[in-house]
Amino acid sequence: MRFFWDSAILTCKRLLKRPGTLLITLLLPLACGVAGLYLAGEGEVLGVRVGVGVQPGDNFGERLYAGLARFEGPIIFERHDLTRRDYLEQEVAAGRMEAAYLISPQLGESLAAGRVVGDIEVLTSPRSVMDALAGEIVLASMLREVSPQTNRELLTTVLGLPPEQAEEIAAQLYTYYAGREDIFLEPVFAYHAAGTQTSTYPLPVEARALHGTIALFLLAGVIWSLPSLARETPGILRNLPPAVSRVFMLGIAFALTLTGLLQGMLGLAAIALTHPAAISSLPTSAMLLAGYLLCLGLGGSAVVLLTQRPGAIYPAGIFILIFTAALGGPLVDLAEISPRLAAISVAFPSWHYIDGALGGSLQPLPVLLAFSLALGGLTMALGKKR
Repeated sequence: MRFFWDSAILTCKRLLKRPGTLLITLLLPLACGVAGLYLAGEGEVLGVRVGVGVQPGDNFGERLYAGLARFEGPIIFERHDLTRRDYLEQEVAAGRMEAAYLISPQLGESLAAGRVVGDIEVLTSPRSVMDALAGEIVLASMLREVSPQTNRELLTTVLGLPPEQAEEIAAQLYTYYAGREDIFLEPVFAYHAAGTQTSTYPLPVEARALHGTIALFLLAGVIWSLPSLARETPGILRNLPPAVSRVFMLGIAFALTLTGLLQGMLGLAAIALTHPAAISSLPTSAMLLAGYLLCLGLGGSAVVLLTQRPGAIYPAGIFILIFTAALGGPLVDLAEISPRLAAISVAFPSWHYIDGALGGSLQPLPVLLAFSLALGGLTMALGKKR
């Protein structure tokens, strides 16, 4: 055990003295801080898109859509012709649009007749989280538009007023209250988990990019450290018995984990300071980060034992970075494009870290530990052969 700690501490010291490690340590919090400041200030631009399909010439549908502009918030309602259903379906399926509400041209007539079943169709994807809130806003706008007619019917049916007089009173009241925004229905939306109400809201869309930046920087830092370790390690292992050599390699893995954890915590701290809304739970993110780095550290030690040409690690590392960025979740969750593609992302430890960090859940941690266990077993087996 003493040899393990000595190996880990000495390797940490060697890593921290190298310009590449110091560069990552400085650049990661700087990049996260600058990106956090920028994205926090651009929250209005990065709002959630929701489509509204209205048939041209549908007067009631046009008024309903115009009423949506009253509500200020992260949801951006976009008007589209009802004939562009295919486009709306593609945007929702790809995750570029949160949901789409297709307004039937018969909605106004149905409301007048007391029927509203099937006149508003909602397009959602498995990843939609704010479609219910958007629906509350659409409902509020619909009630606002139908209220004059409802009031006329109440005045004529309940009070027995002539239709002309009821029309005049309803028009006067509607004009008066139209200028009082606090009178009309405002949506109140509470998120629930496991049957209990919570004030936790979905993270902003840019949170994935921020956590993805940390994942990619840390992966690049490990790759950057491997060639020098691969050149030094064979000479050291030749002087060690098999059991001790395996302990030495585990010490190297732990040193890579500790060094990356220092860098990653600085990145998380920078995000917490500049864009706290992008972190659901700092302790949870830190634990997931440790699990992710344990995978990287053990994977790095296995690469050191496997490689015969240290110079080949950099070109191979570039491909690994590209594949991780495209498929491992830092930029986009493939499940938002197609559920069938989700199986590809599961093979990347970065996806599990980002998924847990965005959800504020430790559920992906056992998967990261399983990755670590498999990579640790590979390191032990290779260390015995060396």
